[in-house]
Amino acid sequence: MDDVILKSGTITVTKTMAKFGDTSYPIANIGAVSIEESEHWLGGLGVIMVVAGLAMMFFGNFGGGTAVSVLGAVLVWYAIDKGTAKLMLRTSSGNQQAFESKDKTMVKKVKSSIEEAIAARG
Repeated sequence: MDDVILKSGTITVTKTMAKFGDTSYPIANIGAVSIEESEHWLGGLGVIMVVAGLAMMFFGNFGGGTAVSVLGAVLVWYAIDKGTAKLMLRTSSGNQQAFESKDKTMVKKVKSSIEEAIAARG
């Protein structure tokens, strides 16, 4: 049995294999591992909504309640949505996205586990 470095849900990293659900990547075929972080998917639109909400508050075209609701919704969304992190593996086939999650700590943990497996292979 191969030594398990990380086991979490459908992700398993051993000294010879990184498995994500039904997809397996031999550690020997992984040349590099990296994380790509994405920002809020509505970044520009969120800024426009904040500006529109402030304009409504100051110019009163739609009433203060609507403006506060718009601003509140945008601020809550920004507080909750932290974007996602993608785990990228460089293989002979090119860069492969192996895993994506809003839990950036977990993505970093998986990356470290794969790096440990790569180092163990020598």
